[in-house]
Amino acid sequence: VVLPPRRFHAEPVMEKAQAAGVAMFAMYPKRQNHHIAAWANSELYLAMEEARLPLALEIGQVNYGEVYDLARAHPRMPIVLWNIGYTDERLLIPILDLCPNVHAGLATRFIPTDGIEQFTKRYGPGRLIFGRGWPAQSPGPLLTYVTYADVPDDAKAAILAGNIRALLAGVRWKVQGL
Repeated sequence: VVLPPRRFHAEPVMEKAQAAGVAMFAMYPKRQNHHIAAWANSELYLAMEEARLPLALEIGQVNYGEVYDLARAHPRMPIVLWNIGYTDERLLIPILDLCPNVHAGLATRFIPTDGIEQFTKRYGPGRLIFGRGWPAQSPGPLLTYVTYADVPDDAKAAILAGNIRALLAGVRWKVQGL
């Protein structure tokens, strides 16, 4: 979890992240009382974009307008949206159409009917990332959903592990545990 640096006495966040082999940052702006706006955190986002360090955002912590603005302002920074609701497709699809750096996290709240097939057909298998909501939810139903989807086996492998590995392998420093 990263907090936007303070304007005075800012700590070297990116240097510490690189030294620790951090693979991804997450932000919780509502819980931690800050904003994700590009204008408010430009130095951090520019550094993340340069490092190709992904940013995980929980949709309950941000709104789709904020995600869109951030993704358009920093198109080389991968963004992974988590806890998307299946009813959010009307907002998610336009963002995915317009922002190729945004990825959708599959989880128990986002299992749309024929969703694996439709998303894979529209975007290829590279934009869906397997999640599970553990320990509150068993990974079994979501795993079954992906396993039995009517998509090629390489698409299933990408969704279940390959996509997140590719994002983390794209980070421009050595990532711990990869």
